[in-house]
Amino acid sequence: MKIDLSLSSAKKFILKISVTAIILWLLLHNINLEKLFVSYRQLQLQILFYATVLIVSGNLVIPAVISMRSLKAGSLAFSLWDLVRVNFAVRFYSLFLPRGLVTGIRWVKYRNKGKGSDAAVLILFEKIIQMAIMIAVCVVFLGLDYKILGRDGQVLFILSILCLLSVLVGLAAFCTPPQFAGKVDVLINYIIKFFPPWLNSKCHELLSSLQGFRNLTKKDVSVIVFLSFAGHALCILGGYVLAEGLCPQINLAAFAWMRSVILFLSLMPLTIGNLGVREAGYMYLMGLYFVPAESAVAFSLGLFTVQILIGFMGGGIEGFYFLFAKEKLAVQLENKD
Repeated sequence: MKIDLSLSSAKKFILKISVTAIILWLLLHNINLEKLFVSYRQLQLQILFYATVLIVSGNLVIPAVISMRSLKAGSLAFSLWDLVRVNFAVRFYSLFLPRGLVTGIRWVKYRNKGKGSDAAVLILFEKIIQMAIMIAVCVVFLGLDYKILGRDGQVLFILSILCLLSVLVGLAAFCTPPQFAGKVDVLINYIIKFFPPWLNSKCHELLSSLQGFRNLTKKDVSVIVFLSFAGHALCILGGYVLAEGLCPQINLAAFAWMRSVILFLSLMPLTIGNLGVREAGYMYLMGLYFVPAESAVAFSLGLFTVQILIGFMGGGIEGFYFLFAKEKLAVQLENKD
């Protein structure tokens, strides 16, 4: 059995290498490197700064406020700065670690402030909310343009609707009205009866934590949804600020649905470290609006530059707390004694 697993892992790794090589070959085959370099140099430091501020606000600060609002549902005890710091730290680790390990790091940081099951359910809630808002924005704005994009636009529109329906089913588990919650829990309990004993007990802990989210008031849910849209809008605006100089053919509405598609693709482990997925995605989608391949890839590299800047900021904050927080705690304990 172990041999089969190792062979399976080896096959997956070889497949990832193959897909990565194909995507990189397609990129190099379809772009002029000299024109790409010229396009990338058009990005000004001032524009990168504005984009970074907007993306940090929408992708790190507002999600921390949303998590803070969600903490009423569980045992986790965080300050707003703690949550912002976790988001920065995760951005740093995501520069060089696989997505699964990064999620594990977030879970460990959340668990340090409460129960592990509450931490897991909070992460799941954050992800589902992000996915629901992201795909809803895609459906709305792609719906405005899909007719002029031809067959490709129509296929993307249909797929986005199907994805939104599936995500809303997952979100329903958190937001089930009290009159239906009992029936949903009976169904879940019936399903997990067939799990192994060790997994059965973990599922019951998760279900208990999940029930806490149903105690969120309508006001809490409304605020969470509003803030989620606001955060997503700031990220869209940050990307659009970068795109405006490189891709004038792209309007704000078009970029809104493109960003959602690219984020959705980046969740899939298609290549090693998602290398080339974002660049190929923007090259194809912006090509529907007749944007030159070099400009589209330059824009994608600009976004990647912003991600690196945010990751370095997260690394600096994480390093500071690693080096000095323990020393400060030791001094406090010594003063107590």
